[in-house]
Amino acid sequence: MNNPLSQSWEPYFWNFQEECISVTHLRNQQGKAWEKCLENVRKNPFYQKKLNHFLPRQNILHHIEEIPFTTKQDLRNHYPYGMLNIPLDQVVETHTSSGSSGQATLVAYSKQDLKLWADLIARGLTASGIRPGQILHNAYGYGLFTGGLGFQYGAQLIGAMVHPISGCDLEKQIRLIQELGSQVLLCTPSCAMSLASTAIKLGLEPQHLGIQVGIFGGESYSLGFQKKLEEIWGIKVWNTYGLSEVIGPGVAHECPLGSGLHINEDHFYPEVINCKTGLVLGEGEMGELVLSAITKQAMPVLRYRTGDRVRMSCAPCKCGRTLARLTEIRGRYQDHFNIGFKRFHPYEIESILYQAKEVGGSYQLILPKNEMESLRIQVELMPGLNPKEFQVYFKDSEKEIEAALHHYGIDNFTLEWKAFGELPLNLGKAKRISS
Repeated sequence: MNNPLSQSWEPYFWNFQEECISVTHLRNQQGKAWEKCLENVRKNPFYQKKLNHFLPRQNILHHIEEIPFTTKQDLRNHYPYGMLNIPLDQVVETHTSSGSSGQATLVAYSKQDLKLWADLIARGLTASGIRPGQILHNAYGYGLFTGGLGFQYGAQLIGAMVHPISGCDLEKQIRLIQELGSQVLLCTPSCAMSLASTAIKLGLEPQHLGIQVGIFGGESYSLGFQKKLEEIWGIKVWNTYGLSEVIGPGVAHECPLGSGLHINEDHFYPEVINCKTGLVLGEGEMGELVLSAITKQAMPVLRYRTGDRVRMSCAPCKCGRTLARLTEIRGRYQDHFNIGFKRFHPYEIESILYQAKEVGGSYQLILPKNEMESLRIQVELMPGLNPKEFQVYFKDSEKEIEAALHHYGIDNFTLEWKAFGELPLNLGKAKRISS
């Protein structure tokens, strides 16, 4: 492929040929992967039944919408090994979801799956400028969670050094960052903000800890929150996306030009659907992301409904990658909450709050228990700002936030300003909503 940017962007590609494959070749490759995947999954009783009325077709990509969806409940119903596509003695590693919203789900890996996983993580890390010899502070969860080991496999494939910190005490993590010379921070965005808060409480400035790059994922976060992390840490922050039911992290990673998150669609076939009708939407429309793991061996999922609200673009990207992009990720549909007869989502509220430069570390939404109560929005301020002084000297910002919340449709609320670090700290995913 003759790409004018290939020479200047070469350091940001793990596999230039695969990431910049022509669209024609990509579709041909996806079609062959689909055919092989459909043949393989019919060995599994679950997909035997689900695909009972779906016959092999020519031009398979034109008939994907005829394949029934797979849901999280399907994985729960067949927990633990009911959706395995290979003999159990060929499985070399398993992980599970947290089970925070019900029965946990299991994901299994063959040796080939682990090789693929590491390779896809390496794509994202390389896009973020990670190089052999760099030192990575990996605070993603290890054990049953997919984040920690996934990033470790990819980083080690590149040749970087990984410190498997996991859910270590926040103060100890700050000391380790200093003592071990860590250059790259891997964790959830909430954990990154908690680490910054902890450093400030210890009398340290996050910008001076030596971290140069942050790769934050595992939960959705707004552009405003991303910019706030960059401001507090003094680094470039990269967004990354994945989910355990598909493979874990490694599904998509932010473009070096900030044009969205490139989906590794040579391995994960993406669709965006109307969450109510199930119909595939047009390019750029907001809907639910559906993914098919068409090259995974141990436990591939077909047309898996992620529950994530996204926009997707297939337009050419100036970075040279031809893979589709998630141009917006707005969190999960299940995170919506009701106030009266209206439904709201924390992502939209977060987007409003972080338009104000004074807003700092975190926020929390306390839902009303009855119609007489208001939604309480607790918001941390930037370091050094006193909540009482804020209400006196920064009234304009407060009025702008209030006006934007009213425009969004929230009429009955109270803003409660907190000092930086006053709200609960998070080692992993933040719980934004409480009642």
